Amino acid sequence: MSRRLNEIDPILEKRYFDSFEQIFVDKDSGQIIKFCEELTKDFGGLIFEGYSSDAPKDWKLPLKSTD
Repeated sequence: MSRRLNEIDPILEKRYFDSFEQIFVDKDSGQIIKFCEELTKDFGGLIFEGYSSDAPKDWKLPLKSTD
């Protein structure tokens, strides 16, 4: 994926790579969160910012009894 992204947008690929490197090497998620916020802001932002969507009732399985 990184190679293909580099072909399309080298600057975006560097930010992508650097963000993941920081989270895996430095155990710091700040850069990847900022990167994702910037990528998703034109589409309503990150899902964990108040997003809620219930599945239709016919998609849900009935709860099993614990008796």
